[in-house]
Amino acid sequence: MNNSSVVTLFSLNQSPQIKKEEAVSLVPHLLNITRNTKKELNSLNSQLEVFKGQAERRQAVQTKINITTQKWSEKMKRLGATPIGMLKVKISTDQGNFYWEFPHDRLHLE
Repeated sequence: MNNSSVVTLFSLNQSPQIKKEEAVSLVPHLLNITRNTKKELNSLNSQLEVFKGQAERRQAVQTKINITTQKWSEKMKRLGATPIGMLKVKISTDQGNFYWEFPHDRLHLE
């Protein structure tokens, strides 16, 4: 097995500090997970529009949106990233805090 494909997962309660190289290697995973989440959220938001005036159905869709967002947040935490906004994370490294926001393909120092 190629070590570059191994990703360390963290407990949701941990706030890890990783090496910058490890943080950079997370970007494809961040992109993939977030891309899939964004597609799902777009679909759910479209459903909200369809169900205008139908409070019960809109509430069910809103619940799905909340669950989807929470799952994304948990996945980011398990990778070692701290969600700081919708589709935006902070990664604490040995060289400072780096930030990533969808749909970018690299980290930036802020």
